[in-house]
Amino acid sequence: MAQQAAEAKIKKMRAKQGDAEGLIKAMLAITYKFPSISIDYLFNQTMAQIHWLQKLAAGAVSYEVNAQAFAAGNTKKGKKLDFFIK
Repeated sequence: MAQQAAEAKIKKMRAKQGDAEGLIKAMLAITYKFPSISIDYLFNQTMAQIHWLQKLAAGAVSYEVNAQAFAAGNTKKGKKLDFFIK
């Protein structure tokens, strides 16, 4: 049963990796938040590094947007805004 769950998880991950548009969106999110990082630099990185940078960029942008919305009083309790590039 645990093996079947692991195999299902692997299949799901492989299906996500086949999405070329997802990779482009991840690179776009990274270069949006970190303008000093170029696309050429990202092409020389591993997928794990790109995924980590994308997660960091999305979190940083989300934090900035939430901070501005909170300061302006435009948020509801318990709600957070998501990064617009998904």
